Amino acid sequence: MDLRKHIYFRLVVVTAPLWIWGCAGYGKLGLQTKTRDAVTIEHLVSSQSAYHVYYSGYAIDNAAGVLFDPKDDERTLMVSRAWERIQKDGEVSEAVRWASIPALNYKPELYRVLGPDGQFFGYLYTGWLHAVLKAIDPQTLFVYGLDPPPQYLEEGFDEKNP
Repeated sequence: MDLRKHIYFRLVVVTAPLWIWGCAGYGKLGLQTKTRDAVTIEHLVSSQSAYHVYYSGYAIDNAAGVLFDPKDDERTLMVSRAWERIQKDGEVSEAVRWASIPALNYKPELYRVLGPDGQFFGYLYTGWLHAVLKAIDPQTLFVYGLDPPPQYLEEGFDEKNP
């Protein structure tokens, strides 16, 4: 029995640092608090000129999420090909409207995009509970595409009566 405990202990000691090191280069989503001074999705839409804005989904009217990268900071959100940049007036509110459609297991929320050390990179509005965010360097976070919009995952989804 002592030998078995000794082997398990050594296995944990050897693998734990590898596991911790492997997860260290990823960012995370932090739920935006609902305090009086908190940023809201309405505020982000109205101040969209201060951000590089992207959507993930099949089309602007089928967005699974909307990403806001502040223009006035030294950090960058680099996006995969699954994200499209929004440049026309009115399209940000359209993408947010479509990303706001609730569905089973999809309740849209505003998240803070955080780097591995908790530094702020931007905002993500989506109903998905996760996103893959890989640190490229201390100032750059790579954002992979989101899962498809929920209406493609649910049979019989009706956008007028979700």
